[in-house]
Amino acid sequence: MRRDSAISTGALGGAAGRRGERALGAFLEALHHRYHRLEHLDPDPLAFLHRYERPADIEIAGLVAALLAFGRVEQIHASVERVLEVLGPRPSEGVRRIGPADARRALRGFVHRWCRGDDLAALLASVRGALEARGSLEALFLEGYAPGRPDAVRAALSCFARSLRAGAPRGASRRRGFRFLLPAPEEGSACKRLNLYLRWMARRDDPLDRGVWRSVSPADLIVPLDTHVARIARATGLSTRRTADWKMAEEVTASLRRHDPADPTRFDFALCRAGMLEARAAAGRPRRGRGAPATAAQARAASSSP
Repeated sequence: MRRDSAISTGALGGAAGRRGERALGAFLEALHHRYHRLEHLDPDPLAFLHRYERPADIEIAGLVAALLAFGRVEQIHASVERVLEVLGPRPSEGVRRIGPADARRALRGFVHRWCRGDDLAALLASVRGALEARGSLEALFLEGYAPGRPDAVRAALSCFARSLRAGAPRGASRRRGFRFLLPAPEEGSACKRLNLYLRWMARRDDPLDRGVWRSVSPADLIVPLDTHVARIARATGLSTRRTADWKMAEEVTASLRRHDPADPTRFDFALCRAGMLEARAAAGRPRRGRGAPATAAQARAASSSP
């Protein structure tokens, strides 16, 4: 198998400056062709969603995997596995079945960075309430979603996060771990993990993303901005902002939309992987093994931003 090598975004920045959008577009398409493949999926947390076929199970497993996608790769996998084991082979049925007290007992001793078992139990209780009231998490998201508006995803994510926070057991929203799981754009966060969840849910007819939310347009999505994507964005002129916040995520998305108006986030998986490889090359770290390239999970994991 061919070894992966780091992409020189510095060189690209110079080329883009000379030849403009055409050079940048060619670079993005080359990245997408090289990395946006099933062979690069594992150990990205998106791989957990490929265990399931039913949309109801995919949206629950996806929320768990996306919200825990921070920290070391090994820890992400162990934590997601622990929660999915509690929910059983059909997560959508498991989350409806398990009560808050049982969830707290089942997740006793759970630690994922600053998130504890009680935080995940509170999240599951809120998701259970949302399913009972609305039938699906997609329906909850659609309550705040106005397709085609410039702020469509920002408004819908704010509503989605507020609703899940409000549906949690009393006292949960005062805990740092629970609040971190559900950031909101109006607080300045780039909302990387929630935007990652939306990408997984809304991008359809794709070998990686599952696309089970048919009422959300891929054209409205915002790039899940982490430190690696932010670095490439600055180097290539996708953004001029220094802070990796919601405004930068919007700016990067607007730049990518010029190259694919209908699906700007289709470049995200490949951009993240390229950023991780460049960071590894710059640090002079050896590869983890011949013919076993790292994936976007490691880039996402390197950043613990919301």
